[in-house]
Amino acid sequence: MASIGVVSIHDLNNVGNRLQSAALSTALAGLGHTPVAIPNTPYRYGPGRDAPGPESIAATARRLAGERDWWGLVDKAGRAAVMRARVRALTRFTGENVRVDPRWVTAPGDGEELVDDYDAFVTGSDQVWNPTYRFGCPTDFLDFAPPGRRVAYAASFGVSELPARYVPHYREMLSGLDHVSVREHSGAALVRDLVGREVPVVLDPTMLVPVAHWSRLADRAPRPSPSPFLATYLLWTGDRATQCAVHSLARSRRLRARQLLAPGLHRPGYYGAENFLRTLRDAEVVVTDSFHSTLFALLFGTPVRVLSRGPGQDDRIESLLGLFHVDPAEAFGSADDPPAAPLVADPEAALAPHRERSLAWLADAIDAAASGRARGNENGT
Repeated sequence: MASIGVVSIHDLNNVGNRLQSAALSTALAGLGHTPVAIPNTPYRYGPGRDAPGPESIAATARRLAGERDWWGLVDKAGRAAVMRARVRALTRFTGENVRVDPRWVTAPGDGEELVDDYDAFVTGSDQVWNPTYRFGCPTDFLDFAPPGRRVAYAASFGVSELPARYVPHYREMLSGLDHVSVREHSGAALVRDLVGREVPVVLDPTMLVPVAHWSRLADRAPRPSPSPFLATYLLWTGDRATQCAVHSLARSRRLRARQLLAPGLHRPGYYGAENFLRTLRDAEVVVTDSFHSTLFALLFGTPVRVLSRGPGQDDRIESLLGLFHVDPAEAFGSADDPPAAPLVADPEAALAPHRERSLAWLADAIDAAASGRARGNENGT
């Protein structure tokens, strides 16, 4: 079958990103292909559009900590230790679950040396088209790949509206993609507005593989201790008031509060993707503002309360809830009032038709893109 170069956000500090990368590789391999992740960072591509290089662990710790309170009493050295432990664990997980090309794409022209080694290229999933994080970097639109061999699978903008200065650039980049699917309905609307094209909304790669696959990975992590516990994963809403509400809820239910962002400080077994999965599976309740922690709580049948990030920031979670026929009003709310029961009775049954359609779209797009290379070889191009 085909060799596939996969471009996504290559973030060894982000567990959701690593899980979706592993899932997309698993799904492509299940279709009979050989997927290889292409590590990359955004690069400067035009006047006034600066993209930063990779951050150091310490710089990442400072950026994430900011003025938020979810680090609690963790001091500066402790924050850096958390980052180092997470990066080590996710680097190991990536090496065990994803084949990675040793060549990085960090500047214009870097991708050209990859073209002859792959039959087709896929960009996605995750927020590869988020202008805040990725700055519209051409790599995320596979600009280096020949026309006919470019596929976008479940790509996410992460926003419901593009800043005006990005519109001409995104219109040009999207016009060069041959096969496009997105992860959210707001993304489909953006593509329609930008290039007049109707594109399908497909599953995040993590939903392309069975729940049992994730549960087996979860079993590799240490048993969470102490139990029973309440789990939190708060990237943007973990202010002091929210933390107080979480701890009040935990006390009222006789649970221990367990923070996935800093689960054990210097205890390396409590970091990485396997621990993330096990904590969400084994918790009595989850409080989060994260897409992937909401997703896995739903898949594992764990009651979950979702905290809103604000206007225009909840589209991806609302699209996710729609797949399971969950009213957002049932999921979103305050940290001190989570649902007492799982929001979805049978997640696998709810996903089955969406999974079938998403895999069929991906299979057809890859076959067409790989055929594009074959046709080019026949024509001598």
